[in-house]
Amino acid sequence: MGMTGTDQNNSVMSNCIFIRADASSIIGAGHVMRCLTISISLRQLGFECIFIQDYIHLEWLKVLILNSGCRLQSLSQISLHQTNRHLLLIDSYKVSPSDLEIRTLNWGAVVQIVDPETPLIQSNMYISPNPLPDSRLSDLRVPKYQGIDYIPDIVTGK
Repeated sequence: MGMTGTDQNNSVMSNCIFIRADASSIIGAGHVMRCLTISISLRQLGFECIFIQDYIHLEWLKVLILNSGCRLQSLSQISLHQTNRHLLLIDSYKVSPSDLEIRTLNWGAVVQIVDPETPLIQSNMYISPNPLPDSRLSDLRVPKYQGIDYIPDIVTGK
């Protein structure tokens, strides 16, 4: 399922993508920087990208996000309910399956960027930017993308 496609209910998904990526002086800014790169490509394809600012604790990084043309929004300003058609992209070591905002019923789709240290959550798609396969993903019956060629696949569904 590409982001420009339809979901299992055949209703068109929004072209708005929310991004949860953590950044702080302790964990660094790598997750946000990776998502910022993805968001720049998505914006060129007409998607609106909104970073959930509650997880970004570096002011200089918030300025960088805004300067890229993306928006910042507080989690409390996002309406979470079953009719939400937006996509949530998650890149986080701190995410927990018990976090209410990441439940798939609150989104049109949830996409998670994973590496061996990332906790897996229920998602509609997994992306592993690592060149080596992630064995945790092998038995999952959802789309999985490996390596550095995942960005065109996510956007176009090819």
